[in-house]
Amino acid sequence: ITLSSQECARNSSSWVSRLPEQKRERMGLSHALLHLCFLEHFLILKDASRFAPYFQSLPRDLSHLPLLTQLNMSSLLQGSRLLNEIQKHQRDLETSYDDLSWDLLDFGR
Repeated sequence: ITLSSQECARNSSSWVSRLPEQKRERMGLSHALLHLCFLEHFLILKDASRFAPYFQSLPRDLSHLPLLTQLNMSSLLQGSRLLNEIQKHQRDLETSYDDLSWDLLDFGR
């Protein structure tokens, strides 16, 4: 079985299908729609998702990832290009979250 943004779009109650078409098209240029579909299955459907066995195999703690760590990465990576990349990605995620929360009121909960 494969998780796809097209499958989520066919479900009229999914976050993907409830996005305005223009936003869906824009997000479809990257993996953003697939990420949104994944989040919905993982956070909302949980054990009811047919992908639950896969989700249960994932690590429970992702704090070792630079993007999600609580460590002060600024001091550890000062002067590194990686720090700029991480900070840009964090800002991009925050912008995407705000943008999606505007269109999907139940997303921001």
